[in-house]
Formats: sequence, structure tokens, C-alpha cells
Amino acid sequence: MKNLGLQELGTLVDDADELMVALLAYRRMLTLRIGALKAEKGLDLFRPEVEKCRLEKAKELARKIRMDPEFASSILYTIMRNSLRQQIIQVDGRRGDDEPPGVNEAELYPVLREALICLLASVGP
Repeated sequence: MKNLGLQELGTLVDDADELMVALLAYRRMLTLRIGALKAEKGLDLFRPEVEKCRLEKAKELARKIRMDPEFASSILYTIMRNSLRQQIIQVDGRRGDDEPPGVNEAELYPVLREALICLLASVGP
């Protein structure tokens, strides 16, 4: 990455934050679909072996890119706990006032695409 000033770096952080939020929405959409399929098939929503595997993969990737593996796995663990909670709410058919509605794919994909393009452009060759 070339020598960037404080303002440019701040803009890149904003782009990365936008991408993370869009990715979280995308992940939520996928996990709600998974929850619905599990409920249809009578499967348990919580599968500890899958969770353990995902956490280990996150740690491996973190090590590879020289990031703190415990930090990476703790963030993913928090995300997975929230996904499970959302699936339980979905299966129970209840939603409180503080629960967001389902993800709007038509709105999500352009935001996700634009955030990814901005971030990729900033880390170019």
C-alpha cells in the first residue's frame, strides 16, 4: 500500500467497515435460510462439530495472515451465537420489536458489491 495520509486511511477504514456490515447481513441471510432448512428437516439448529470446525478454520486463516487467532475466533464465535439466536427466533416464529426484519437481497447485493470494489481498489497491485 502506498504512503497514505490520515484522511485517506480513514476513508479506507470506513470502506472496510461498510464491507464488514454488508458481509454480516449477507451471512445472516444465509444462516436464516440454513435455519429454515434445518427446521424443515427436523435437524438441530446447533451443531457443535460444525461450529468447532469454523472456529478452527478462522484461527488458521488468522495465523496465516498474521492476525491474533484468538481475536479472530472470538469475533466469529460472537457472530455464530447471534446467528443461532436468530435461527431460534425464526423457528419459534417470534420476533420482538428489537429484532431486525429479514435481509433485503435486492438492497444488499449492490451495497456489498460497491463496498468490495472500493476496498479492492484501495489494495491494488
